[in-house]
Amino acid sequence: MGKSKTDFSITPLANHGVLVQGTDKFGRKGKARLRSEVWSAVKNYREQKLAQEEFDTTVQDFFGPLIEAAERLNHLPADDDSVVVIEPAVEGVEAVPEQHIHLDEEGVIIRILEEGDHDRLIWVDKTTLDVIV
Repeated sequence: MGKSKTDFSITPLANHGVLVQGTDKFGRKGKARLRSEVWSAVKNYREQKLAQEEFDTTVQDFFGPLIEAAERLNHLPADDDSVVVIEPAVEGVEAVPEQHIHLDEEGVIIRILEEGDHDRLIWVDKTTLDVIV
């Protein structure tokens, strides 16, 4: 059997599910319902993190100039020739450890469907989609 182009369609379903229909790289067709609360949680976390970053940027853009002006007012040079700053203060940044989540079997498939290499997906039978390592 020759290789062909993969073609998958994904339809969102309730309760963390998707309906997958399509053709794998071997030309086999199938349809399956997949569910993964874990993958849904990862996507929700990413969306929340992006929204928080956008919010923080908007707040910084709005208040940043005001805060900088206030800091300049509070740090006017002293009229004291005996004090020389040779190294300005630097505030530390606390390290953040890596966080990771292990996806369930269907979550791995849904992730690859949404953002990965579709050539790794094969239909084992008409209703079972799996991943080639």
